[in-house]
Amino acid sequence: MEQYLKKQWAGMMYDFLDRRLDASNSKVTNKLLDDLTLATRKSEELIKVLLKATSSENAEEAIQNVSAKVQAEEFFRLLKVRFGYERFAIEEIDEFEGAEICENWYDYINNVDDFYIDEFEHEDEERIVLWGPNSKGIQIGHYDGDEKVMESDPEFERSYSAFKAISNEERRKLFSSLREGF
Repeated sequence: MEQYLKKQWAGMMYDFLDRRLDASNSKVTNKLLDDLTLATRKSEELIKVLLKATSSENAEEAIQNVSAKVQAEEFFRLLKVRFGYERFAIEEIDEFEGAEICENWYDYINNVDDFYIDEFEHEDEERIVLWGPNSKGIQIGHYDGDEKVMESDPEFERSYSAFKAISNEERRKLFSSLREGF
């Protein structure tokens, strides 16, 4: 009986490790596909701008604008992925559009009704988490003694900086594309 249980345990452990490897490979593949999608969209926008451009003097500025626009779109793609959205509801898009542009990405998101920042203790550490409507959260900081330490998320920070940098007209177009199913 003991031998049988050992074999069964070994088989279960092998299955567990195999599934974990598959999950890890899936995450890498999904990240690569997301990067490829982003590069494709950026290429499409660059081609459109270059075809429409009449003078080479404005080409560099146009390329920078396209790059910023694609990075701004990435901000909302990250929100969808990290908070488990299939797609945003029209009401949420309206709230994002009406929300005040803040210094930090998490403060901007916190201005939308279904999102909130909460502080709680977990594993003897006071954590600061941004919660979304799907009960998924992102840890954005913690306390080191009495000092509040906000954590860095380079993807969110880079894409939110681009979102802040684009013109109001480009933001309107971005929200319009979100409404159409982005």
